[in-house]
Amino acid sequence: MKPFAIEEATILQVHQSMKDGTLTCRKLVEEYLARIDAYDRQGPKLNAVIYI
Repeated sequence: MKPFAIEEATILQVHQSMKDGTLTCRKLVEEYLARIDAYDRQGPKLNAVIYI
């Protein structure tokens, strides 16, 4: 499977990547937390997420 950008990945791609070991639950969560940080705190400052 080709590498993919997490923000463009389908559920099927995420599932397959986890099955074949190229993606872990930890890495998936880290990627989404980085996106939250980029958009919620550093970027447009949406303040959409208060506590995780």
